[in-house]
Amino acid sequence: MTAPTKTTIIFLSDTPDTAGEKVGTIDAPVRMVGKFILINGPDEFAMAYGPIDDYGYHADLVKRFCDLSDIPSGWAKKPDMYEILTDSYRVIGGGWFEENISEKTVRFYGYSTAYGGFDRQDILYLLRTTNSFADYLVDFDD
Repeated sequence: MTAPTKTTIIFLSDTPDTAGEKVGTIDAPVRMVGKFILINGPDEFAMAYGPIDDYGYHADLVKRFCDLSDIPSGWAKKPDMYEILTDSYRVIGGGWFEENISEKTVRFYGYSTAYGGFDRQDILYLLRTTNSFADYLVDFDD
Protein backbone atom coordinates (compact mmCIF):
# COMPACT_ATOMS: atom_id res chain seq x y z
CA MET A 1 0.00 0.00 0.00
CA THR A 2 1.29 3.45 -0.91
CA ALA A 3 1.26 5.75 2.09
CA PRO A 4 -1.96 7.79 1.94
CA THR A 5 -1.93 11.50 2.69
CA LYS A 6 -4.85 11.09 5.08
CA THR A 7 -5.66 8.35 7.57
CA THR A 8 -8.93 8.46 9.45
CA ILE A 9 -10.83 6.51 12.06
CA ILE A 10 -14.44 7.64 12.28
CA PHE A 11 -17.02 6.59 14.84
CA LEU A 12 -20.41 6.40 13.14
CA SER A 13 -23.62 6.56 15.07
CA ASP A 14 -27.24 7.06 14.14
CA THR A 15 -27.33 9.82 16.74
CA PRO A 16 -27.31 13.03 14.65
CA ASP A 17 -25.01 15.04 16.92
CA THR A 18 -22.28 12.34 16.91
CA ALA A 19 -22.44 11.01 13.35
CA GLY A 20 -19.07 11.22 11.68
CA GLU A 21 -17.24 12.56 14.71
CA LYS A 22 -13.62 11.57 15.14
CA VAL A 23 -12.79 9.12 17.90
CA GLY A 24 -12.49 10.72 21.30
CA THR A 25 -14.99 13.53 20.73
CA ILE A 26 -18.19 11.71 21.62
CA ASP A 27 -19.77 10.23 24.69
CA ALA A 28 -19.84 6.47 24.35
CA PRO A 29 -20.98 3.66 26.64
CA VAL A 30 -18.41 1.99 28.88
CA ARG A 31 -18.52 -1.22 26.82
CA MET A 32 -19.43 -1.27 23.16
CA VAL A 33 -19.60 -4.09 20.63
CA GLY A 34 -19.91 -3.28 16.97
CA LYS A 35 -18.67 -3.65 13.44
CA PHE A 36 -15.98 -1.91 11.42
CA ILE A 37 -14.91 -1.60 7.80
CA LEU A 38 -11.65 -0.57 6.18
CA ILE A 39 -11.77 1.61 3.06
CA ASN A 40 -8.85 2.45 0.81
CA GLY A 41 -9.04 5.54 -1.40
CA PRO A 42 -6.69 7.48 -3.66
CA ASP A 43 -5.36 9.68 -0.85
CA GLU A 44 -7.12 8.20 2.16
CA PHE A 45 -7.11 5.04 4.23
CA ALA A 46 -9.98 4.88 6.70
CA MET A 47 -11.74 2.77 9.28
CA ALA A 48 -15.39 3.45 10.00
CA TYR A 49 -16.94 1.75 12.99
CA GLY A 50 -20.15 1.86 14.94
CA PRO A 51 -22.26 0.04 17.50
CA ILE A 52 -24.09 -3.13 16.51
CA ASP A 53 -27.41 -1.54 17.52
CA ASP A 54 -26.97 1.06 14.76
CA TYR A 55 -25.14 -1.08 12.18
CA GLY A 56 -26.49 -4.59 11.90
CA TYR A 57 -24.68 -5.09 8.59
CA HIS A 58 -21.22 -4.00 7.47
CA ALA A 59 -23.00 -2.63 4.39
CA ASP A 60 -24.71 -0.06 6.63
CA LEU A 61 -21.27 1.27 7.62
CA VAL A 62 -20.18 1.44 3.98
CA LYS A 63 -23.33 3.36 3.08
CA ARG A 64 -22.91 5.84 5.94
CA PHE A 65 -19.21 6.39 5.15
CA CYS A 66 -19.97 6.94 1.45
CA ASP A 67 -22.82 9.33 2.27
CA LEU A 68 -20.59 11.39 4.57
CA SER A 69 -17.72 11.41 2.05
CA ASP A 70 -19.83 11.99 -1.11
CA ILE A 71 -18.51 8.80 -2.70
CA PRO A 72 -20.70 7.45 -5.55
CA SER A 73 -22.34 4.28 -4.25
CA GLY A 74 -25.52 2.23 -4.11
CA TRP A 75 -27.18 -0.96 -2.93
CA ALA A 76 -26.11 -4.08 -4.80
CA LYS A 77 -28.15 -6.39 -2.57
CA LYS A 78 -29.96 -4.81 0.36
CA PRO A 79 -29.23 -5.23 3.26
CA ASP A 80 -26.08 -7.33 2.68
CA MET A 81 -24.01 -5.50 0.06
CA TYR A 82 -23.51 -1.80 -0.52
CA GLU A 83 -21.23 -1.05 -3.48
CA ILE A 84 -18.81 1.77 -4.08
CA LEU A 85 -19.40 2.85 -7.69
CA THR A 86 -15.95 4.25 -8.40
CA ASP A 87 -12.62 2.52 -8.87
CA SER A 88 -10.96 5.16 -6.67
CA TYR A 89 -12.29 3.69 -3.40
CA ARG A 90 -12.78 0.12 -2.27
CA VAL A 91 -13.68 -1.74 0.88
CA ILE A 92 -10.73 -3.94 1.77
CA GLY A 93 -12.30 -5.82 4.67
CA GLY A 94 -14.11 -5.61 7.94
CA GLY A 95 -14.86 -7.30 11.19
CA TRP A 96 -16.07 -6.81 14.72
CA PHE A 97 -14.73 -4.81 17.65
CA GLU A 98 -15.27 -4.74 21.38
CA GLU A 99 -14.24 -1.60 23.23
CA ASN A 100 -14.11 -1.16 27.00
CA ILE A 101 -13.60 2.52 27.74
CA SER A 102 -13.13 2.17 31.50
CA GLU A 103 -10.45 -0.52 31.07
CA LYS A 104 -9.03 1.16 27.94
CA THR A 105 -9.05 -1.99 25.84
CA VAL A 106 -10.18 -2.65 22.29
CA ARG A 107 -10.32 -6.01 20.57
CA PHE A 108 -10.70 -6.54 16.82
CA TYR A 109 -11.92 -9.92 15.60
CA GLY A 110 -14.02 -11.83 13.10
CA TYR A 111 -14.74 -10.81 9.53
CA SER A 112 -17.40 -9.38 7.28
CA THR A 113 -19.29 -11.98 5.26
CA ALA A 114 -19.85 -9.37 2.54
CA TYR A 115 -16.41 -7.71 2.42
CA GLY A 116 -14.05 -10.30 3.86
CA GLY A 117 -11.61 -10.23 6.73
CA PHE A 118 -9.04 -7.67 7.75
CA ASP A 119 -5.28 -7.53 8.04
CA ARG A 120 -4.17 -6.66 11.55
CA GLN A 121 -1.28 -4.64 10.07
CA ASP A 122 -3.84 -2.31 8.47
CA ILE A 123 -5.49 -1.74 11.85
CA LEU A 124 -2.15 -1.15 13.56
CA TYR A 125 -1.16 1.29 10.81
CA LEU A 126 -4.37 3.28 11.28
CA LEU A 127 -4.04 3.30 15.05
CA ARG A 128 -0.43 4.47 14.84
CA THR A 129 -0.97 7.21 12.24
CA THR A 130 -4.14 8.65 13.82
CA ASN A 131 -3.14 8.19 17.48
CA SER A 132 -6.58 6.67 18.02
CA PHE A 133 -6.74 4.39 21.02
CA ALA A 134 -3.19 5.57 21.85
CA ASP A 135 -3.51 4.71 25.53
CA TYR A 136 -5.50 1.51 24.93
CA LEU A 137 -4.42 -2.10 25.05
CA VAL A 138 -5.18 -3.38 21.52
CA ASP A 139 -5.87 -7.07 20.98
CA PHE A 140 -6.75 -9.25 18.00
CA ASP A 141 -8.50 -12.60 17.70
CA ASP A 142 -7.72 -14.11 14.35
